[in-house]
Amino acid sequence: MLPELISIVFTLTNPEPVSLPVDQGRALSARFLAWIRSLNPQLSQELHDSANLPRPYTVSNLRGKPYTKSDRLFLKADSEVWFRVTSISPKLTRTLIVELLPNFEKKINLSKSAFVVKNVTWNPEQHPWAGAATYADLIRDDMLGKTNCHVPLFFASATAFRSKGAHLPFVLPEMVIRSWAANWNAYSSMAFPKSFLANIRGAIGVSYYKMKTEVVRYGKATFIGGVGNCTYNALDRDPYWQQMLNGLASFAFYSGTGIKTTMGLGQTRRQDIDTFRQ
Repeated sequence: MLPELISIVFTLTNPEPVSLPVDQGRALSARFLAWIRSLNPQLSQELHDSANLPRPYTVSNLRGKPYTKSDRLFLKADSEVWFRVTSISPKLTRTLIVELLPNFEKKINLSKSAFVVKNVTWNPEQHPWAGAATYADLIRDDMLGKTNCHVPLFFASATAFRSKGAHLPFVLPEMVIRSWAANWNAYSSMAFPKSFLANIRGAIGVSYYKMKTEVVRYGKATFIGGVGNCTYNALDRDPYWQQMLNGLASFAFYSGTGIKTTMGLGQTRRQDIDTFRQ
């Protein structure tokens, strides 16, 4: 049985020294869509036409790169960087596994810089940001299994929301959970009821918050988001909200959080995923 959700990590090396813009999320997103268009034009058109639905995929920025305050990234020859692509659509996930990965290209160019594809994996034993699951897995393991009233989260890239024409760089529980639930309901056969969204406020609180703002620039477009650690907790230890919080927090690994997740923003993971089930 194929998974319905997937996170694929692509590890790259550069044979020659390269210089490229530090924010590559938009370029990598365009590359990903080009891959889908070449493999499955009908699916590509569906992704393009799904304007009224959350996008069923995320694409990260290049990661593993050296820290820089400049808007340019300089990599020595034979450096190693990586990015990942996720899918929350069973149809797209199947296309990635069956059509894309078996014949994946060995070289790619980013901003006119050549990279060699060293490894491609969705095995979490090979990379901590790789993985796969079904919606039923998340329900069984994270909603109906052991739950934790405190869920620590790592927002690994700038995470933001639109609010009254501005970008809000705060990961407020209500906005975050609404983002996750909208993605879940768009692609899972088991949707959360409207009453769930109506009762979020006051059910989930924040017990730890250590975030900083980060600016992402794509040409003339500028996005300001929050990066760092935040722990949510189900107030009054309500079992229902513990179950919902745990399930959606695990789902965030695949869906991302907030706006522009297809261009590197909103990369998210829960920090206790390897320990709380033990």
